[in-house]
Amino acid sequence: MGRRKGLLPWRGESLLRAHVRRGREMGLDVHVVLGPDLAAHLAELPPDVRWTWNGRYAVTEMLDSLLLGLEGCTDALVTPVDVPPAAPDTLRGLLAAGGDAVPTWQGRDGHPVRVVTPSGEHPRVRLDVRLRGATRVPVDDPAVCANLNTPEDLMAWSDWLAAETEPLVGRGRG
Repeated sequence: MGRRKGLLPWRGESLLRAHVRRGREMGLDVHVVLGPDLAAHLAELPPDVRWTWNGRYAVTEMLDSLLLGLEGCTDALVTPVDVPPAAPDTLRGLLAAGGDAVPTWQGRDGHPVRVVTPSGEHPRVRLDVRLRGATRVPVDDPAVCANLNTPEDLMAWSDWLAAETEPLVGRGRG
């Protein structure tokens, strides 16, 4: 992308701030895991948002950041920052599902996902592996399949939002 994805502009705010705002609009307890450019990302967060810093981001994997964020959590919606914020109906559908859940749009899995672990101890296993047997929740939200990995992806979604036409769904989840 050429710059930090959480700081990308999204409908008049950063992607990070848009995700936090959507979670709060839904009444969720928002917890953000941050890596590089800590000060710039913190400047995008309301002061009362809970956050964790993965100070080892340069030598760890996304799974390590995920596990930091989930530590002690029994039920969570998890989203990467490089996707459009999910629609409220999508979030409600995931919250209504029992246990682990994945939104699907036209048969394609997307984000955010719901992970439930009654003990609060999450296994050290990648989400795609963990969620193989999860409930699939069909949604009318093409954004769940978007991935904003390139400037072209961001431009396509920005253009779609402006025109309110059928979006260009990203080429994969990277």
